[in-house]
Amino acid sequence: MSLINKVLKDLETRERTMGEHQDVPALEDLRSAPESAAARGPLFAKTGLLVVGLVLALGAGAYLYIVRPASPAKTQKAAPTSALKPTTAVAVPVVALPTPPPAVPAIVHGAPSPSPLSRGPMARPVAAPRARARVAHALPVKPRPRPMVRKARAHADGRITRHAVPLTPALKAQNDYRLAIAALQDGHGAAARGLLRAALAQSPGLVHPTLLLAALLVQDGDSAGAGQILTVAMAHHPKTLSLAMLMAQVDLRTAQPGAAAQVLSSHRASGAGRADYWALLGAAQERAGQEGQALVSYQEGIRRFPHNGPLWVGLGLTLTRAGHAHAAQKAYTEAKRFNLSPVLAHFVAQQLGALSGAGP
Repeated sequence: MSLINKVLKDLETRERTMGEHQDVPALEDLRSAPESAAARGPLFAKTGLLVVGLVLALGAGAYLYIVRPASPAKTQKAAPTSALKPTTAVAVPVVALPTPPPAVPAIVHGAPSPSPLSRGPMARPVAAPRARARVAHALPVKPRPRPMVRKARAHADGRITRHAVPLTPALKAQNDYRLAIAALQDGHGAAARGLLRAALAQSPGLVHPTLLLAALLVQDGDSAGAGQILTVAMAHHPKTLSLAMLMAQVDLRTAQPGAAAQVLSSHRASGAGRADYWALLGAAQERAGQEGQALVSYQEGIRRFPHNGPLWVGLGLTLTRAGHAHAAQKAYTEAKRFNLSPVLAHFVAQQLGALSGAGP
């Protein structure tokens, strides 16, 4: 309304400066007193100017009210209703204000998930990693042997070439032997025995597969089966000491000490440098009733290995059965000076207790 009052004051000032009706206020022209036709024309002109000025003032106020954003304090108060209203419709320009972009909701980890109507992204829960289950196989997986292997060949000019070689039965047997060792390390004894038998079927008489299978059979109590495969291997390798010594142990288990003494005596040259050979040979001769040969074998072993306790124990046992108690007591006393297994140590203590009061 301050803008309307300012316009009215401007009109009154303009009339005073023009000298028209200076003694009459400008608003008195609005009265409905009868006037002459000559004075009615200027009155209508003044009234029209007043109406136009009011309309312009109202339009400018509405424009400023619409375009200029209202302050927060003024928006809370209700706008007063204007007492003066324009008599004609005024087209008020409408200015399109920019629409702010929609706010994107922030995603907070651990917060509750939004409602199904929300279009914002949703954080998916991360599943905990599963522990890999261990599968225990009853038997090891046997890889198929390759039909061909590649071997390297060195030439005179320094070149090294590789060529394919067919997988022979001997190579297949070696492959089965390696797989049998791996099976034993994994605790699969039955699978190992089957692989060893397959290796011997491919190449009969192989030393290492025969020794391993025979030892497993002796452990299982099948001394007869062990003797059979050892006999086949000894026919292919008659000078192999390891086969002869294992065969002698099998003969002692099957109550054939004479056969054990005979097979060991034939390998004296190759077994002379081993203490266990002399101990086994003396035990086989003593059980076969060959006390004189057993004493010679034990004495020869002690001469070569004087710090070997089992040889002294064997000599004392042979002297005891031959009736030489005093010499046997000296042999047992000497055996105590060296490392003995718990079984032999207990046996020596018993023999010394029995021979403490015996004479020569």
